[in-house]
Amino acid sequence: MDTPERRAPRASPLDALSIGYIKILKAFLTISASWPYLTVGGKVHPVYKYYVRCIIPFGLTAISLEVWFLIDHFNVLSLFEVGQMYLTCFFAALSIARMFLPFCSQYGEIVERFLLSFHLIHFKHKGSYHLKIYEKLEWLSHRVVIITLVLGMFCAMAYNMMPIINNISSGAYKDDNKTVELAVYFSYPGFDPQDHYKFATVFNFYSVFECAILIAGIDILMSLFVMQIIGHIEVLKNSLLTFPEPKKSTNIINADFGRINQFAVLRAPMFTEEENLIIKEKIKDCVKHHLFIV
Repeated sequence: MDTPERRAPRASPLDALSIGYIKILKAFLTISASWPYLTVGGKVHPVYKYYVRCIIPFGLTAISLEVWFLIDHFNVLSLFEVGQMYLTCFFAALSIARMFLPFCSQYGEIVERFLLSFHLIHFKHKGSYHLKIYEKLEWLSHRVVIITLVLGMFCAMAYNMMPIINNISSGAYKDDNKTVELAVYFSYPGFDPQDHYKFATVFNFYSVFECAILIAGIDILMSLFVMQIIGHIEVLKNSLLTFPEPKKSTNIINADFGRINQFAVLRAPMFTEEENLIIKEKIKDCVKHHLFIV
């Protein structure tokens, strides 16, 4: 007895927004003002709109303070500290570049199309293989999002905590003659982070976590794009490999006119007219799916 083909109910356009790992990613990207609420996500609180407008000036201010500190203290910094400053400036520049993404209309359009039409949740009802690939990618995507975000937050926390632990163990917080170690160094004329290390530490916590979310969150989003594209390719590949075969063989008479009374009768599988119509529609579906992917 044949096993009935598994099928899933058709998803509504907004069902992708209710997926667990999409909700988690959306929450994290909201912190960094990187979720395209204008196209995906609905209404937002007016306070959040001001937060989005302030995030880029904040980022530009932060990196300018880092560069100022590097220029002002370049001659007294050790090789390790200079390397750390170069590294933090690089990550800050990368984060600022990603802060501009929500202001690009193409970014919102791509995320909207990905969630509302391209995601395999909108194709799982078409057949058992669609559902199989969808379930595999859901299992993988959920773990990729969770593991990447956990590692990103752990690294950000560890990066911030190491200077604090070193300062406590060395007694730098109690001894004014010792230099307080910071996760990120920044300064501007009239402001020395050593004199305001508490504010600098809090500022660094927010900056480092913001940077980690921007880098990890956007990378996760792009990884989800790639995984869904691979899923569509697997579905298309399966569609091409599972074309139905002709049900009947047809006699083909081959006459060799070079010799008298020489005939060959071949039996070869041939599609009937009805089957040709079915194959034609399947080819059209494959072509449409390919065009949809690219």
